[in-house]
Amino acid sequence: YIQGLANQYVSICLEFISRFVPVLKKEKLRVQENLLRVLKGQFPHPEPNTDQSQNESTIQELWTKNLEMLKSGNSDDERENVITMSSIAACVECKTWFTEHSYSSDQVITLEIYLRSSSPLPLLINKIQVLFDHEPCNEWCILDEEIILEPGHVKQVIFEFPIISDTLQV
Repeated sequence: YIQGLANQYVSICLEFISRFVPVLKKEKLRVQENLLRVLKGQFPHPEPNTDQSQNESTIQELWTKNLEMLKSGNSDDERENVITMSSIAACVECKTWFTEHSYSSDQVITLEIYLRSSSPLPLLINKIQVLFDHEPCNEWCILDEEIILEPGHVKQVIFEFPIISDTLQV
């Protein structure tokens, strides 16, 4: 919070509101509300028990500067708005599987994705994308629409795509 680093703050918040962090629901609710503020481009409310040695206006200036950089896309790192979820225990659980163990060349591949949120408030997801080691498959597994994940409920997303000829093994 004190450093105003939005990506790090978002990552920490996503992990904090997960089922893996044993804190009271009201604490998770407070953190998720702060997370929502950051995602809306506002700086979060001060975190309790933080070192207030820095002036509050200085902290707000840091947040304002960093949030403006994210909004404008003028950060030094072009992936500044990307948060790699594989390294954190996030508040969204994801299970995936193919509906068949194997496919013939004339079949359509079906990939099922199940998402469940453990956050105290509903989550709005704007985009889901599955990335494969074999990149030509990636274009078929993008959902560019809003999905609301209600806490504790499972949401299913299904992707279907053809077998791409260079993926066939002889």
